[in-house]
Amino acid sequence: RLDPNTVIVQLRFSPPKLLKPFIEDNDFILLRTEKREEDGTILVLSRSVHHKGAPPIKGIKRGTCDIAGFIIRPHGRNASEVIYLTQAVLKGVPKYLEVKWIIKRALILASIKEFVNKESRNNNVPVWRSPEYNDS
Repeated sequence: RLDPNTVIVQLRFSPPKLLKPFIEDNDFILLRTEKREEDGTILVLSRSVHHKGAPPIKGIKRGTCDIAGFIIRPHGRNASEVIYLTQAVLKGVPKYLEVKWIIKRALILASIKEFVNKESRNNNVPVWRSPEYNDS
């Protein structure tokens, strides 16, 4: 943790078992920062960095991410607009599989939506609505 809004993280991409003989695992060392705007918009941005505490691991290729992130804008009390962006390079992965992986990453938004809808139906208070995460 560099400050309350900025961390360095290590993420790992493992291909499906059927592709393991052809494609190696990749990892990413990312500087990730988040910012909350006055209107409630949340920006989460990441980019690859070098870090002496995360040297390359044998058998795992180091991927790079020029930029990745989310822009989450509130629309009323129960809706948000989410924009996802990424420009990453997986090492040793054919381009068509890299594109599939990037598309699949964007589908994470569907999982998030399902989670939010489930919590709303169960009348639970989602973590992000708890007082410690809200200024108002």
